[in-house]
Amino acid sequence: MLSPRELQRIIKEINGIQTEEFALRLVQRSMENYMRDQLIMKLQNHLGVLKPKYLVIPEWKYCDISIHSSDNIKFDKPSLVIELKWSTVGYALMGKEKFIEREIRKDVEKIKNLNLPTDIPKYQIFFMRHPHELPTPRKNYYSFIRGYDHHKKGSIILQEYNVANKISSTIEQLLYQKMDGYYQNIDSRIKTKIFQIPSGNALGTDWSIYVTIASIP
Repeated sequence: MLSPRELQRIIKEINGIQTEEFALRLVQRSMENYMRDQLIMKLQNHLGVLKPKYLVIPEWKYCDISIHSSDNIKFDKPSLVIELKWSTVGYALMGKEKFIEREIRKDVEKIKNLNLPTDIPKYQIFFMRHPHELPTPRKNYYSFIRGYDHHKKGSIILQEYNVANKISSTIEQLLYQKMDGYYQNIDSRIKTKIFQIPSGNALGTDWSIYVTIASIP
């Protein structure tokens, strides 16, 4: 149906994601619902909107996104399912209270409990926001930026990791190592792909969304 590479291309095409307006909203709140709705529209455009063979359906059996043949009016046999999650890069690197791994495990188990055939693509997509540089720590910035402590801690973790290992890993490389470890702890067959989407400038710094696509067996 859709490979991880095709999903990556479609996600990168989401309209309005690389603007200052989006970045300002990204600073303050979770954009999971926005990204879900935009991804649904992009997927449907990819599959066709004029007498399409496939329809993109939200919240089928509590899955965020699923794709079904338009000939199957009961929508009981999906051709693809996707679960979405939202967090910060800093929170993932912190691994605080196993929250990220717990959320991943919850989605993986939900998808596996659908008992779908092995040839049907099943994905979990994790969106994580992160500033390229943490804005100057003014009092009003601290309260304005949601997850300020997470962003700060994530940057510190990267610095300490590079010093301890005498290397110069990027935030994306360290995030891949961490996220892939979470998935491998759950099921060693899960394959992950991570990429970055520039997401505009706010408060004097560039922001990005880091996207993990996990293929669930």
